[in-house]
Amino acid sequence: MKKHEFASWLKVFLFAVAVIATYYIFQHIGDIIGAIGHFLGVLSPFFLGFVIAYILYLPASRLERFYYKSKYALVRNKARGLSVLSVYLIGALIVVGLLSMVIPAIAAGLTDFANHVPYYINQLTAFINEINESGSLPFTIDIPDILKNLSVADVLKNLDLMKYLDGIVGMSSAIMNLFLSIVASIYLLLGRRSLKKNAIRLLALIIGEKPLDTLLKYLGKTNDYFCTFIYCQVIDALILGTVATIGLAVMQVPYAIVLGPILGLMNMIPYFGAIIASVVAIIITIFTGGIGKAIATAIFLIIAQQLDGNIVQPKLLGNSLKLDPIFVILGITVGGAYLGVFGMIIAIPVIALFRTIILDLISYREKKRQRVRTSPEDPAVPGPK
Repeated sequence: MKKHEFASWLKVFLFAVAVIATYYIFQHIGDIIGAIGHFLGVLSPFFLGFVIAYILYLPASRLERFYYKSKYALVRNKARGLSVLSVYLIGALIVVGLLSMVIPAIAAGLTDFANHVPYYINQLTAFINEINESGSLPFTIDIPDILKNLSVADVLKNLDLMKYLDGIVGMSSAIMNLFLSIVASIYLLLGRRSLKKNAIRLLALIIGEKPLDTLLKYLGKTNDYFCTFIYCQVIDALILGTVATIGLAVMQVPYAIVLGPILGLMNMIPYFGAIIASVVAIIITIFTGGIGKAIATAIFLIIAQQLDGNIVQPKLLGNSLKLDPIFVILGITVGGAYLGVFGMIIAIPVIALFRTIILDLISYREKKRQRVRTSPEDPAVPGPK
């Protein structure tokens, strides 16, 4: 068989293999997507570890420079390890401090609620008796008869114990994944320099030096945008936490000095963080201050969060990243609609990066056009004298 005939048959064979593979993929697309989803789920602790390491990189690098300036050789030699250890110790102290403020407040609220259970039962009984006496219902509610017919077996039968066991197993798995993420983030922080160096060497082999320089340029800008975004989120959390603390204290809400900082801290988690913190604050206020004060707290928190989300945060991010506030609101809305919380987090830095790329492209085209316009004409060929 001649060489060109072999090449022709090889092309036909490869085309047939590609058609069969495409048909197989479409026939089993559900199984393939499920396998990919399972694989990504297995890797999710490492993705979370990368996110944790990225967030802690800035304080860890600054602490490392601080330890390098030490007059003790041992401290200088172990600067990176000491910086990572210090960051995690500080983080653990912050978490323990928050829990030490939140748990006593919740425990006090639950204790107060338990002490008032007899009062609540009496109020409920009186309310039911009033309904029975008024005859507004076609039947009579007999509480003693209901309690007499209610048995422990009936309660257990209506409980889905397997669902609770699944919940316990899921919580245990989440705790193990979080522990694995923390371990992965520690190794990433400790070996970040060698990992970065090897990644750059690999990319240089794959895409070449010139494209790599462009890629590194925009990766650097992406890093700057994300750092600015995190900084703005921290400032916004401080603003909302301060406003919430002052507002709750003026309203004489119990544990205002605890609830305010928690609201500010949780507001750094887009959408769900503010909702969870508000619900916790309202529940604690119900237990400690009554229904009326809880309603007033809910109204105040809704107004504060709406002002923060639609005015303060877009203005803060827009000024820092040089984006119009309308693009900030649009990015958060679209990112949240398609990718949830993750989309809300990456939307603003991604929009800022696209803005930079588009402006660089426009600048490049304008300079190219300007060079064409200002280029000297070809010199005329001198004729014979």
